[in-house]
Parts: sequence; C-alpha cells; structure tokens
Amino acid sequence: MQTVPTAKILGTSLSRELTRAKINYAKKTLQYSEWWIEEITGAHGYSDLYNFARAFSKEVGISPSQFSKNEKSTDLHLPSKRVPLE
Repeated sequence: MQTVPTAKILGTSLSRELTRAKINYAKKTLQYSEWWIEEITGAHGYSDLYNFARAFSKEVGISPSQFSKNEKSTDLHLPSKRVPLE
C-alpha cells in the first residue's frame, strides 16, 4: 500500500496545521481566561514568548497583547470578569 503525503491530504503541511491549532487554542485562552501571555506561551507548546508572539502574529495578523486588548473591549459575550482555566 502506498502512503499519501500529509500535505496532499490536508492541503498544507502537518506542522502548519499544528501551528494553526495551537494558535486557535491560544486565542480562546486569551479571550476566556485570566492567564498572562507568558503563561499561555508555555501551555501551548512554545519554548519562549518571542516564538509564540511571532507565530501568533503571522497567523492572526496582530500581536497576542493587541488581540487580548481588542477582545476585552469589543466582545460583548465575555463575562465581566474573566474566568480562570482549570
């Protein structure tokens, strides 16, 4: 049986899909938790803040801190106090 490359199945590389998934989860964490960006960095598989911020900015188009500020000021569905993740 011949194996099919992951990129052919997904339309992109596996590492790109993993990055996209980690950043999407990080976005949710920024929206719905009280975690600091530094905490999110390690929890989402990045070794340092620089690499996380670079990947986040590349995927989302803005920095993690700017994303967090925007979400706090524009999302009417958020509770008034952010709920810590457990």
